[in-house]
Amino acid sequence: MGSWITMLEMVHEYARERLAERAGQDVLRDRHARYYMALAERFGPLSGAPTAEGPPARLEQERNNLRAALQWALQCQDQELVLRLGAALWLFWEVQGDYAEGHRWLEAAVRTPPADQAGLAGPWIQVLMGAGVLAGEMGDFSLAVSRLEESLALCREAGNERQISTVLVWLAWAAGEMGDYERAIAAYEECLGKEERRADGPRLGMKGFILNGLGNVAQYREDFAVARAYLEESLAIRRRAGDSYGVMCTLHNLASVAEHLGEYEQAAAPLHESLELAWELRSEEHIAWNLLGMADVFRARGRPAQAARLLGRAERLFRSLGTVFGEANRQTHEQTIARARAALPEEEFAALWAAGAALPLEQAVEEGLGEYDSGTSEDGKMAR
Repeated sequence: MGSWITMLEMVHEYARERLAERAGQDVLRDRHARYYMALAERFGPLSGAPTAEGPPARLEQERNNLRAALQWALQCQDQELVLRLGAALWLFWEVQGDYAEGHRWLEAAVRTPPADQAGLAGPWIQVLMGAGVLAGEMGDFSLAVSRLEESLALCREAGNERQISTVLVWLAWAAGEMGDYERAIAAYEECLGKEERRADGPRLGMKGFILNGLGNVAQYREDFAVARAYLEESLAIRRRAGDSYGVMCTLHNLASVAEHLGEYEQAAAPLHESLELAWELRSEEHIAWNLLGMADVFRARGRPAQAARLLGRAERLFRSLGTVFGEANRQTHEQTIARARAALPEEEFAALWAAGAALPLEQAVEEGLGEYDSGTSEDGKMAR
């Protein structure tokens, strides 16, 4: 009998040690998560504004630690930790093009509204906004509009004019992407009016974003002269603001207008600069779009083999990112590929496409940047 008692005591002692060990591990994991929450808030976008100077290198370096912090926050159901991490990181995922990952984390975060609505109102508004934006990037514009409307209602209730403007421009973007152009224009114009009435004048980043959005809506409606005017004004403002990410986006949109008008020579220079910025910012989504646009320029300049190679690499990148195209972007994507395919025999096009898809991304970018200004045929020398 004594041996059984001794054994039970040993089992209990072992269990107590393991529990103490686990408790210690939980304390460490919580400290780890809170450290990385503070880091995300320090280096991430502080206000959730729709522009950013690219993904901070520190956040990129700490990606795995940030994932571990989020996992712990969700596992222990710490609402404050979940919401503050999501609020700090959503624009990082947006700028980086990590739409699927960000969408997954934020949708997990919004499933349970915070019990302390007042104390966590700021992070909750940000998380709803981020969830809406990333849902839109994943092609679910119905969910995007729903999340953004919920965020906007909370902003209006709180009377937070700064946040109202921020959510409004994203709501305008989502409405425009789903083809609700009147709603998009109304939201952009409401936001622009708010900016113009600010006592200290409009914020350059916000105004540049609004004008870029109005330019895109005009482009979707095939009002290219109006689109170009809005986009040129947006570009000037974004350059003045030092907003590299915004400049990258608007340059690509200006090139898109030129390509729609068949003005491929005018499209080349903004595509080149936009691709350079996309590479510097490591924004893979925008690298893919610029490779697509550059391929159309090569095709128009009588370089169909180069076009097919770049298209192959762009498509591989789109697939790896899980890119979902809105209607206007889907048409641009399909038409660009169709034009390039028509310029070559099918077997040759397929072989070049496959060869391009196999290229290291840096090499594909170099090809786009190194030869963009060539106006010669496939067997001619490049103009420098």
